[in-house]
Amino acid sequence: MAKFAYNNWIHSATGKSPFFINLGHHPNTGREVKRSEGNTPSVDTFLEVMERTKRKVKMALEKTNKVMEQKFNVRKKTEIDFQEGDLVWVDGSHYSDGRPSKKLSFKRVGPFPII
Repeated sequence: MAKFAYNNWIHSATGKSPFFINLGHHPNTGREVKRSEGNTPSVDTFLEVMERTKRKVKMALEKTNKVMEQKFNVRKKTEIDFQEGDLVWVDGSHYSDGRPSKKLSFKRVGPFPII
């Protein structure tokens, strides 16, 4: 049920559900009653719908990519200027301090003055 719900949910990145992207239509969930009209869409019409859906999804993913790139560029880390005598903490994950488990070790060591 969870997999079906996920595949039937419209995703923000594409604006479509995975079912619609792969099949060209949403599956019958049993809620709506559809009567058969007796005519089946032609293969050409189906292929046109799938091609249009593919183009829309590609544009939506490109748009999402640009938004993600902009958000990443905004929060880029700036370089910090350290002066002699400043106190800094050092990442301690690569140092052994004799504790019985790495989980119990210090995450950071220091503070140490910059020489």
